[in-house]
Amino acid sequence: MIAAALLLAGQAWAIDGNDRLELILTTGEQVDGWFYRYEQGQLVLSGEGRLVSVWEGALGSVLCNGAALSREALHLELVEAEARAHRAVAGPTPHPAAVTAASVVWAGAGPALLGDRRQAVWMSVAEVALLSGAAYGAFSAESWNVIVPMVGVDLALHGWAARDARRRALTLRRRQAGLSADRPGNALQIVHLGPRAPDSARAAAPAPAAPVAPVPEDKITP
Repeated sequence: MIAAALLLAGQAWAIDGNDRLELILTTGEQVDGWFYRYEQGQLVLSGEGRLVSVWEGALGSVLCNGAALSREALHLELVEAEARAHRAVAGPTPHPAAVTAASVVWAGAGPALLGDRRQAVWMSVAEVALLSGAAYGAFSAESWNVIVPMVGVDLALHGWAARDARRRALTLRRRQAGLSADRPGNALQIVHLGPRAPDSARAAAPAPAAPVAPVPEDKITP
């Protein structure tokens, strides 16, 4: 039962700031960092006091938390992360204390308040599996050998859920306040790697130089 719950958890999980990515671009450049944001084809990683933006079309190979990930699978994860971020920023974000307390009571409650239905579902499935195992152990011959591990894992799940919900609530509130880390005046520096998307490349192209007016002949000194 627990194995099934963990399997469902892995399938329902979408990429977020807890995931470390190692990217090799088609240009041969290599960059790694923590997932920060994905929007309009641009994947942004954070690390070493800066943000690194990479156009998705420039990706060659990808490692996610040390495991190989196909470009197709990564794209699905990124699209889900982008949609989740838009849903969360669209409405008011609950207070960090509220989502923390909710996660302490029920592991999936915090993500549910933040609008992350997928994470709320897999955490709820995992908790139901753990509590069901503990309840089954209460009626078995060696009840303590079953109950103690189950309750211990469940408490660990609650602790992780509470910390993660608080962190995500704080991040969303900062973004809603317009204090994203890549705005001018912040200590983080954003660096673009790899070829840009066509629209971005045209926008970034320098403007043509203004024509120089000819000098009148009477102003030319021999």
